[in-house]
Amino acid sequence: MENKKDKFIEMFNELNEHLKEVNDWDTSFYSLLHEGRNNDYIIKKYIDELDTVREVRNSIAHNNEYYFLPSSSLYTLLEEILDKVIDSPKISDFIDDNLMVIKEDTSIIKAGNKIDAFLITKNGSREEVLQGIITDWEIPEIYNKLNI
Repeated sequence: MENKKDKFIEMFNELNEHLKEVNDWDTSFYSLLHEGRNNDYIIKKYIDELDTVREVRNSIAHNNEYYFLPSSSLYTLLEEILDKVIDSPKISDFIDDNLMVIKEDTSIIKAGNKIDAFLITKNGSREEVLQGIITDWEIPEIYNKLNI
C-alpha cells in the first residue's frame, strides 16, 4: 500500500511540474488551478478532479498521524490526466505535408496555452519557409479528436 501512496505523490509532482512548465508559472498547485482554470485546457476540463487530487495529496503529505490512501479510481484518473499532459501529440501530427513561428515538434498542450495562432516552420525560425498555420479555432477541434 505504501508504494501506491508513493506513486500517487510521484505522479502528482510530475503533473505539477509539467503544468508549471507549460504555463510558465512557478507557483503552488492550488494557484496553478486557480490561474489556469480560464486559459489552460486540461485544468479547465479537469478542475474539480484536479482539486480533489490536490486535497488527497495534501492529506497524504501533511497529515502523518492519519493513514490516507488514494482510491483506485482517483489513482487511475491521475494516471490518465498525466498521460494526456505528458504525452501530448505534436503539432506535426495534425498538419498536411504541404502545410506547416513554432517548431513542428512542439507539444500541442504547451503550444495551445501560449498564443491564438501558430505559424509553423520546420525548426521554429522566422527566417524559414512557412509550412502551415493552425488558428485558435482549430485547437478545440484537435483536442476533441484527441479526447482531451
